Amino acid sequence: MYDFMLQNTDPAKVMFQLDLYWCVVGGKDPVDYFKKYPGRFELWHIKDKEEIGASGMMDFKSIWAARDISGMKYGIVEVEKYNFDQFTSCQKSLEFLNEADYVIMPL
Repeated sequence: MYDFMLQNTDPAKVMFQLDLYWCVVGGKDPVDYFKKYPGRFELWHIKDKEEIGASGMMDFKSIWAARDISGMKYGIVEVEKYNFDQFTSCQKSLEFLNEADYVIMPL
């Protein structure tokens, strides 16, 4: 579905938000989309199966390495499945992002 929308919209007028977790769950690699459609993904929906970084199923390092080509301007962080109360889960996700040496947010 993303391919159809990306191919049939004007990059100068339409940007996209990619849900990184559901892209991976759907059997796709977010980095492949970034390379195929550079600059189109200004928003990232950053999440994991559990608190960010907890499941081990997300290759955040390679995703962040492709940040510039994706066009990322903002990240929206969400916890898909809470293992703790919502505040603790969000704190753990934030700590993961702040401590990962490869996570660089745009200015």
